[in-house]
Amino acid sequence: MTSRKRSLLEELELALCGRPTFDVAATVAERKAGHARHQKLTPPSVIVGRYDANAPLPHPINPDTKVLHGVGVSPGVVTGLARVILQADANAHVLPGEILVAPYTDPGWTPYFLPAAGIVVDIGGLLSHGSVVAREYGLPAVVNVGPATRLIRTGDVTNLFDARVRAQMPANQRFEYWKPGPSIAGLVNDDFVSRQKDLAIEKHLLLKELLGTDASAEPDLTPGLHVFDMVLDFTTPEKRSQVLEVELLNLGRMVAASDQNSIAKAQAEKEQFLNTILTSEEKFEYDVRLSLTALSQQGRLGGFAPTEQEFREMVRLQKQFDDAHGWTSQAASGSDAAERRATAQKELESQTRNLLGDERYREYVNEQNWSGSSLRKVAQDYNIPKETAFKVFDLTDAAKEAAERVRADALRSDAQKQAALDAIRAETENAVGAVIGPDAMQAYVKGGSAIKNLNRLR
Repeated sequence: MTSRKRSLLEELELALCGRPTFDVAATVAERKAGHARHQKLTPPSVIVGRYDANAPLPHPINPDTKVLHGVGVSPGVVTGLARVILQADANAHVLPGEILVAPYTDPGWTPYFLPAAGIVVDIGGLLSHGSVVAREYGLPAVVNVGPATRLIRTGDVTNLFDARVRAQMPANQRFEYWKPGPSIAGLVNDDFVSRQKDLAIEKHLLLKELLGTDASAEPDLTPGLHVFDMVLDFTTPEKRSQVLEVELLNLGRMVAASDQNSIAKAQAEKEQFLNTILTSEEKFEYDVRLSLTALSQQGRLGGFAPTEQEFREMVRLQKQFDDAHGWTSQAASGSDAAERRATAQKELESQTRNLLGDERYREYVNEQNWSGSSLRKVAQDYNIPKETAFKVFDLTDAAKEAAERVRADALRSDAQKQAALDAIRAETENAVGAVIGPDAMQAYVKGGSAIKNLNRLR
């Protein structure tokens, strides 16, 4: 004897009368699980025979779809933010000017039509509820679109907010990479960052409303990354994204690097990645903006203000040297390598002098010396103007050249060389004291090595 399957009405009557012949809690849990499972199903538009939930869809969803097709049921053209709502009792609101995107509609959806600027529905035809109401309200509408509620989500929100972020970028502001100081930081200010973060939070809340648990736990508060659109304005948006990925990957590797070899390897891999992404012309534009050479060069400029073309050529020359002999290169070590490096350094200095001219080259060198010299603190302590302090560099550089000539003189004995070097140091101390005062000169000798090393024999 087979048991007859109970109807839902019979189950309710037995449960309400307190005479259930089944486990009510287990049945409710089973039904809830079935309901959740059914919500995830995507039934075909036409069913022939019995519906098989496990049968593959005739046209599976392609997440890369760029254009959706449907049936136009109410005329008009409108552009706006898509508001995806999956059920009428959802805690959601359509804002004025937004386009309602729904899986279907019935009379319970009517309040959502009032502020909407347009309607997109997964299923339906000319006489379906959404079509009729859209025509009554004069709203442009397309139905039978298929996977609209699944495809019009994150990508559209991201594109919209990216456009709003870019709209907040300073108009017609160029990235002046050749000027002294942190030029990237100069592209933004506190108000700009605050407004960008507000947009990021607004975007996060919208995605959380649309996607629920699929949304990230926290908003992405890195709006400054959009500044790279201005920094990398020489290439396409696709390549900008790729370069940014390489930058972030390299940053992680540099942080994890434990020694100079690891750093050199990370930099070499970064160069390889960039060379595969960018053309040779684009790679040079990257180098003058974001390479370690360019950033280091910019940090050493001090008060020296090169023209854009001068800076570009200075970076080109310096990067040739850095790639072959710099601290991030994988050049060989040893006395021969040191000699080659010293020769290359002199060639670099000569080329830079020819580029800038003698007077501007002297200014450039003085600014570089100033940034790391003990004379800088002495000047601050004794209120010595920078222009006056630069005269000390001229004196010590001339003294260093004279000392090198003495050390290289094969006709002098060590005793003769030492006497000559002592004289050079004494003369230099007197000259420096005459420029900045004897007390400041003593502080400079004590705090630095430029004068102390003058009478070093070897």
